Amino acid sequence: MTLPDRLLFEDWRPGRAHEGRLVARADVPALYELADETGSVTFTWNDGGDPVLIVGVGPDWSVASLMIDGYWYGYVIDEVEGHVPIDLCGQTSEWPKAELLPRSAALPVLMMVPDLEGIRRGFRWLSQWRHFAEDAAPDISLR
Repeated sequence: MTLPDRLLFEDWRPGRAHEGRLVARADVPALYELADETGSVTFTWNDGGDPVLIVGVGPDWSVASLMIDGYWYGYVIDEVEGHVPIDLCGQTSEWPKAELLPRSAALPVLMMVPDLEGIRRGFRWLSQWRHFAEDAAPDISLR
């Protein structure tokens, strides 16, 4: 299977028209820096496909979600409990604190596109349904 090397970039900052366009990986670092005091920007790789990677970037945070074989995973660097509100995609969402990353943390994930194996093995991904035994997703780091 050939995976795309371009990403859908979307600008969700208030006071600006919502913008969505395909961008090359080389354009990602500059666009990543656009999120300012309010709002967010998002990057989606392989939009509508499986696998798919979605990264959101806010003023002082980033988040990364990866779907493989129909299961969703969150990039996790800490084991904290609870949720925190963030402005993502033009709306406030309650996000798991364990999946709320420092702003710079998700950029290396985006820079690995389209290397799915590198993305899977280079970062810690936990099932976004990890607290529900009836929908346990396989550990993608052990495949």
